[in-house]
Amino acid sequence: MKSAILILLISGSGTFVAAEDPAVPAAAPMSVCTPQTETAEPMQGCTEHLSRVGDGYENAWKEWKAFARSASNRLKVVMEKEEGAKKKIQENAAEINTLKFKKSRADKGRIKDLEKENKSLWKTLKGIEGEKSRLCREISKEGARKHGALSDSLSALWKEARGALR
Repeated sequence: MKSAILILLISGSGTFVAAEDPAVPAAAPMSVCTPQTETAEPMQGCTEHLSRVGDGYENAWKEWKAFARSASNRLKVVMEKEEGAKKKIQENAAEINTLKFKKSRADKGRIKDLEKENKSLWKTLKGIEGEKSRLCREISKEGARKHGALSDSLSALWKEARGALR
């Protein structure tokens, strides 16, 4: 970004002419904000405990992210089974519709087989939905326990730090 002072001059014809003042240097380009890094200097005295609280929060965050990733992976397996069943039901339904126009005996037999398979897949899908619901409730309970444990650990670190600050 260039910064300069513009001077309006009156030309001989009575019109205004803009000119840059050569005495004013152009501004230096703006620097990009950079995040501050933690200094290597250790915390002093009673503030040392505050650093431990910060470390506790960082560790709790890492533990929570690991828990969330693990829960997501468990749910992903169930959701992939669900998607597979839905896709197969759709494929079978499309094939059934195509075969209905052919009207041969073999096609009628194939239609019955596909309808039977779809009926079974719908039962499987209903079971998968129940499994997914149970898993989500289980993850919710595990999350509450994990949150409580992390919260207790952080509270203990804070009590220790607060005691040192008094």
